[in-house]
Amino acid sequence: MSGGGNFLEIRLSACISLAKFYSCIYKCMDAILESEDVSYKFPSTVKELDDDAQGFESLTIQAAIKGCVACMVGYLLQIKVPSSSETGNVKAYFSGHYQTYGINVQAACNHKCMLAYAAIAASGGAYDIAAFTKTQLSQMIKKLPARRFVVGDNAYVCSETLIYPFSGVEKDDLSKDALNFYLSQLRIHKEQKFGLMTGKWRILHQPLQTCLKIFGKIFMCITRLHNFCINEGNTYLNRFEDNQGSDRESVPLPVNESIIPGSSVLRYIIVNDLVHHGLERPTFS
Repeated sequence: MSGGGNFLEIRLSACISLAKFYSCIYKCMDAILESEDVSYKFPSTVKELDDDAQGFESLTIQAAIKGCVACMVGYLLQIKVPSSSETGNVKAYFSGHYQTYGINVQAACNHKCMLAYAAIAASGGAYDIAAFTKTQLSQMIKKLPARRFVVGDNAYVCSETLIYPFSGVEKDDLSKDALNFYLSQLRIHKEQKFGLMTGKWRILHQPLQTCLKIFGKIFMCITRLHNFCINEGNTYLNRFEDNQGSDRESVPLPVNESIIPGSSVLRYIIVNDLVHHGLERPTFS
């Protein structure tokens, strides 16, 4: 595993037993998880929120979307079939959508493709919204200030702090389709994040082959190490070449305090903002 080497070769070269080898691995993982230097950092201060919002602005053409501070993602961590001795409900870990066994991970990434938050939220058969509500992330997002929000998909509930693209007949409206396009430039960021991570850490190329209680620890270590690699400049993120920076201001529309569950006034404010500045879905592909 280190540098692509086989664990048998590593332990033999170090002259240690198999039990000692795994003991060292587990101690190393514990140290990584306890380190503040590689811990997740979801934006909370005004400066952190402003920095992340500006970072996401730079990812959309003409800085079309203002106020996004993170991208939400539900990720299925594939695992081997757990034994009945590990869990009383083996079927709960089977994802009908992906047709494999796994663990539901709820995460958020920032504009640098680094994880700002991640949690082993539920078994693989759970819906994203059910898993999401069990995490601290759901409360962090609810507490975001006005005009600061997280972008997700329709697996979640649209609100003033978590928005996603329009679907169904609504997406046929040109102004709403424009919002969908610009949001997609941010949403693809989460795909880049996990694409980069699974490409770098080959252990994620196939279901993890270990006991149920270790799966989460392994994944959390990988995410923290991946953040470390990005900080050290070992992973590169392609930016949109068409980015022209930001020299416009958002339309000063008030946020309606009367919120209908499952809807978002802010989403319509952003649509109006795009219309006001004449921003539509580009004709080029």
